[in-house]
Amino acid sequence: MKNFLFTPLLLLVLAVSCKKEETAAPVAVDALVAYPGKNRAMVTFSVPPGAVRGKVFYNSGSFKEFDVTGAEQSVVVDDLSEQEHILKVVTINAEGRVSDPKAVKAQVYGAGYEGGLKPRRWKDQINHSPTSIEIVFEPAFENETDVVVFFTNTSGKKDSVDMPATNNSIVLNSIDISQPYYFYSRYKPETSAIDHFLSSNVDAKSALLFNFQKSGWKVAGVSDEVAGRSAAMAIDNNTATLWQSSASAPKPAAQHWITVDMGTSKVIDGFNLLHSYTNEKSAKKIRIDISLDNTTWTTALEGTLNVSFLRQVLPLQKSVNARYFRITAVEMFDANTPGLVFSEIDVYNAQTTSGDNGHTSYSSGTAVAMTNAKNPFVGDGSNPFPTLGDYRLQKVLGWTHSTNAIATFDNAKLSLFTASVWGLPVVTNGKLHQTLNLQPGNYVLKINVAGADGPVDIYGMVVRGSALPDYGTVTAANTVMRYADLMAFQNKVVELPFNVSVAGAVSIGVVYNIRSQYSINQKPWSTFTINGFELTRVVL
Repeated sequence: MKNFLFTPLLLLVLAVSCKKEETAAPVAVDALVAYPGKNRAMVTFSVPPGAVRGKVFYNSGSFKEFDVTGAEQSVVVDDLSEQEHILKVVTINAEGRVSDPKAVKAQVYGAGYEGGLKPRRWKDQINHSPTSIEIVFEPAFENETDVVVFFTNTSGKKDSVDMPATNNSIVLNSIDISQPYYFYSRYKPETSAIDHFLSSNVDAKSALLFNFQKSGWKVAGVSDEVAGRSAAMAIDNNTATLWQSSASAPKPAAQHWITVDMGTSKVIDGFNLLHSYTNEKSAKKIRIDISLDNTTWTTALEGTLNVSFLRQVLPLQKSVNARYFRITAVEMFDANTPGLVFSEIDVYNAQTTSGDNGHTSYSSGTAVAMTNAKNPFVGDGSNPFPTLGDYRLQKVLGWTHSTNAIATFDNAKLSLFTASVWGLPVVTNGKLHQTLNLQPGNYVLKINVAGADGPVDIYGMVVRGSALPDYGTVTAANTVMRYADLMAFQNKVVELPFNVSVAGAVSIGVVYNIRSQYSINQKPWSTFTINGFELTRVVL
């Protein structure tokens, strides 16, 4: 009787115990990792005991369900936007009990990333036989995995070959070169990505149009050249050499020109021009003409050049095809400019450039101290014309003046001044400068120009030595390293780059004429105001 009562009780206890085990929720997944893809992502994880299915949540409540297929599970979530996502994984047991969620970040890539990918740069094509060619490429871009080339074989069938990113050339055998053949690069934004991303296609038959093999360029004509500064030096990929067009006296602008033969027709989107790294003068305005045959010419652009150590970019309004280009000076820097000067001439298109010559910015710069060179300027305490008010007119502290150079500091600005109606004579050949001892190197002087109130002629300049030239000789003086007509830069900052080859004295300042405007509008004074000077030693 006792055994009879004990057995049902034992069975009841066991049943309750088993029911508790069956209804316990799974623990959270383990070893959760996300892998990026193209508008999708994949997660992998270890499945907890008892889980039979699960969900991966993304966005705001969306989810993808999955059935557990093993201890290690992978799930791909599609239709994700291009951004970072938080993916949360839960598993569910047979009784419907849900585990705690486990989250992981997943970076998803899409059209934005893919749109910025470039096909490998085509370099050359080597013909081994009528049915065998070798395509040579530049080195791979970052994150590029391979290059795929598609072509038609001699049997008339579509074919392809794959070149790993570590290689720079690929041979296509049994190719029908009369048919199109093209290539694209494949990328992975991360090594763990589950998808490849493709660059745009490049027509390999037309790739020669986009590739500039500058080593094969030739000078097809030139106005003239200076000994040791030949025209070929403008296309030699050496920024230390330069071409100068005029061998003797200055010529009219249109007689300075150079014609370059690129060997075959190219697609051109623009030109990169580099002046000299010295204090050479050159053209202010140029015209670039293009031709397929060196006979019929079309103007591609007319542009204005800056005085600069940096690369100057001249884009075309639309792409053009040309084998030859000719650069002609339209207007020289001044009448005393010895010739058209270029250190390097390069051509570019959307695919590549003929050379990476010159710099687009300075790698570093160190300010050079000047005395009393910015607003608020300070007078020297002199009182050369007290009838206009005690100490209203003074010399500029720390600067060297000609006797007729007088300034007013109204509103804390330096204003060169005349008032002939009030007894202060008009200024002819006024000079204001300070002299610095500079070490060899490249420098940039910035003059912050306010402007004129009245008729003024004024040059800002950098000069070797401790004396400025007279106004009428500025453009021809051999001591002038750089100059600018400040009347053309009112309310602007003008930059004057210059090179010091030997340590010594360099003067920075202005030479000017100020005339009366009283007869014009009855205003008794005329002025020219400068906000400041700033000198920097730069490294290219």
